[in-house]
Amino acid sequence: MTTTEQGTTTDVPDGTGQHALDVLDRYGLLHSFDGPEYEDLIELATDVTGAELATITLVLPAEGVVRARVGSQVATIDAAQSFTAVTVRDRLHPTVVGDMTADPRFADNPYVTGHHRVRAYIGVTVSSVEDEPIATVEVFDTRVREWTERQVRHMTILGRMVEAHFELRRLLHEAFQGD
Repeated sequence: MTTTEQGTTTDVPDGTGQHALDVLDRYGLLHSFDGPEYEDLIELATDVTGAELATITLVLPAEGVVRARVGSQVATIDAAQSFTAVTVRDRLHPTVVGDMTADPRFADNPYVTGHHRVRAYIGVTVSSVEDEPIATVEVFDTRVREWTERQVRHMTILGRMVEAHFELRRLLHEAFQGD
């Protein structure tokens, strides 16, 4: 459980607090996130799903930090409002929602009820080599839709590709730290 600045409590899985920051720092993800490959992968996510919006979001204790995006200008998301918290809770399976207004996990979320009007979602957890959730690859749509098995499978594959890029980044980060 994590309590946000607003005093609301959200269920965020283990891997939070200082430990989560340490894991992200080992990957060199906290202070920089350059590389067109992440933008390419997230653009590919919108292409294979037909979704309007897509992000790679880092999992931090009090917020999600959006590091790559298509169709959105959101840079941070309070953990209490984040779809990411739900996705990493069951990190072995994608979170697939065709109608956010009908799903009790999301129906009252400000991103669903407010001006963003998110209606459909697929989220895939990106884990560290130690199986810690460090990010999510997500697509969102402003219309209710039925996601196909193929779209969900493609999102799962993209999640693994982001994991592989992150792992390469960690190895390079460690190699340069040793110099």
